[in-house]
Amino acid sequence: MKRPNRKDYINKKSKVQLIADLERYIDHLEGELQFARLWLPENKPSVPTRVTFDGRKISYNKLSQQHLSNIVWFKRLLVNQPTDYEMTQLHLRYESELLPYRPSAEFTQEINVLKSKGFVKDGKIFYKGKEIGEIVE
Repeated sequence: MKRPNRKDYINKKSKVQLIADLERYIDHLEGELQFARLWLPENKPSVPTRVTFDGRKISYNKLSQQHLSNIVWFKRLLVNQPTDYEMTQLHLRYESELLPYRPSAEFTQEINVLKSKGFVKDGKIFYKGKEIGEIVE
């Protein structure tokens, strides 16, 4: 809604209309302000979280570079999911450096899937003929 211009309201009758239009304009602005308050930082959704192997809930902005890198590799190799969010985090926090894939040997289900897909050879992880990591004991 556009703000009423006083110059458009010349005589006394139109000045009454100006007051009414200004009140409508103020109501409009209050509605806009109320909508804007919904998006203030304290009302925004929190940073996405991830449940770790041991059941802890941790926000993405607290994940280590290795943990983020492992998530990227896991998504690329095993579940074929986009890694945009994780790569953005790596870019912003760690100069886009993707570390080698180092899943723990405790993650037996993950390791078994890697083995069944032919990515593991002698404890090393290969992708497209290149060594990209190793299983951590």
